[in-house]
Amino acid sequence: MTTDQQKLWSGTFGDFYQERNKLTQDEVDKRVPFLDSIFRSIYSVTGIIPKSVLEIGAGQGPNILALEKLAIQTAVPIKLYATEVNQTARLHLSENSKTVEILDKIPIEAIADVVMTYGVLIHTHPAHVKPLMEQMHKASKRFIICCEYFAPEVRPLMYRGEKDALWLDDYGSKWLTYHSLRLIGYGFAWKKITGLDNITYWVFEKTSKMQ
Repeated sequence: MTTDQQKLWSGTFGDFYQERNKLTQDEVDKRVPFLDSIFRSIYSVTGIIPKSVLEIGAGQGPNILALEKLAIQTAVPIKLYATEVNQTARLHLSENSKTVEILDKIPIEAIADVVMTYGVLIHTHPAHVKPLMEQMHKASKRFIICCEYFAPEVRPLMYRGEKDALWLDDYGSKWLTYHSLRLIGYGFAWKKITGLDNITYWVFEKTSKMQ
């Protein structure tokens, strides 16, 4: 089933977003230390270095390219997968990255060590957040990274004239409510210091009985 939000972001509304937010090298560079710190936290707690990542809603690829750059810096190869509903963004992603495998939908079986979102759940209607998390959980072999805007409870906000396009929430708590997960770490990317857009992030590991 295609949701109203998927229709919104796959259409002209999403095209305008891509035009406003063209990918820059600066946008990629400031995500490298952010993702590096997350992957280091995974290693420090579990002793595991993830070798594959699936990003849901990868856009033009700032996180994908940052992961490529991180793989070069650390000399640790990584297999990258992505999904994206907007065709303009998919085209740019395929041009920007020659290593990512772009999927038409989230796989129904575990495909990557890490499944992540970065500003995707906030654009998902609250009624569809749990089903999306279910899909992500199935696609993950072990870890889930969730990077979203935070509020203690669901808070709809008007976004570019659309009333059903943006919701703040405590997405970390939802992950723990819906699934058996171990919290690896969490934090806040303060825009003043990181250049990122005041993102709250959570890192989870699937428990052994759920793998």
